[in-house]
Amino acid sequence: RILRPFSGRLVIIEPDYDGLMEYPPEIVTRQLWTDALRASGADPTIGRRLGVLCHLAGLACQQYLLDRYEPPKGV
Repeated sequence: RILRPFSGRLVIIEPDYDGLMEYPPEIVTRQLWTDALRASGADPTIGRRLGVLCHLAGLACQQYLLDRYEPPKGV
């Protein structure tokens, strides 16, 4: 994708499906997700490399790990 110079912030949230933890084993879907993403041309492990890719593209990068992702209250 293309970005032009700006003074704002770019926020990228992308999971790393290889780090997905599921329980109980009977409902594990990680392989289903990763296979489907790869079949569609996506990289299910791109999340772990985004910082390096942004740096290589010349962007200043700060990384934060989220322990959970929830919609804003009242939505």
